[in-house]
Amino acid sequence: MQLYFITKYFKARRLAFDEEQNILWLDPNFKERFLTRHQVGFNLNLLRSIKEYPTLSSKVAVDIPLAYFTLHLKDLKVAIGVDEAGLAFVNTLNIPDPPSIAGNPIVQKPLT
Repeated sequence: MQLYFITKYFKARRLAFDEEQNILWLDPNFKERFLTRHQVGFNLNLLRSIKEYPTLSSKVAVDIPLAYFTLHLKDLKVAIGVDEAGLAFVNTLNIPDPPSIAGNPIVQKPLT
């Protein structure tokens, strides 16, 4: 399963799903790994809705075919791209009922 976060400049960054914490963690880039020494993630406990985003496919240059979605987290929209195995992952994401209002949709953890 390959998950990608789509940046505002239409670049793709790898994501990893942590089932225990229910967080999508971004693969740290050079700045995050060596200078700020933290990793950024998105808290899926604050998920409001999932919508398909097919128009993004013409803007993002990735070697493998991906399906694109937006995850609406509390007050934040996150664009992700998934492969065929990732489609099953997106289909299994649960939207909490009632939705949680406590917490921040962006989380950080220190790198060791």
